[in-house]
Amino acid sequence: MNTEELIRDFRHQLHKHPELSGCEKETIERIRQFLSNHTALDIIDREGWLYAVKKGSDPDAGSMAFRADMDALPIHEEKTDAGNPSYASLNPGVSHKCGHDGHCAALCALALKLDAADIRKTVYLIFQPAEEIGDGGKRCAELIREKNISEVYAFHNL
Repeated sequence: MNTEELIRDFRHQLHKHPELSGCEKETIERIRQFLSNHTALDIIDREGWLYAVKKGSDPDAGSMAFRADMDALPIHEEKTDAGNPSYASLNPGVSHKCGHDGHCAALCALALKLDAADIRKTVYLIFQPAEEIGDGGKRCAELIREKNISEVYAFHNL
């Protein structure tokens, strides 16, 4: 399986098993397993979320982070909504209508690239919970201060 197929399958897996804000236990475990199985990055569990680290070769180069949110919304998904019944939500009343499954899959794709790269700066990959209720960002911000991370990047897909 090539990288594109691996990431697509992982996103489909996340899409099938959405969890609401503050309840992302299975999602965290799926991300942990993916990173453990496919990278040698350090994976650090925090209370209700996790991050991965790729150590840079130059301690003076500083550090940066990339962030993805992982919670879903309380919206029912019909099998036909996903465009492909094989990965429609299996959790009644909960779905990834917000694209966070794609955000996590993209961050895992970056993890694969980082794992194979020689980098100067240390890079943190933050998997943020509870974005939809605003709680998760506050918790993850502690890491930014704790590790003196000078840059943080995220994106929002359609």
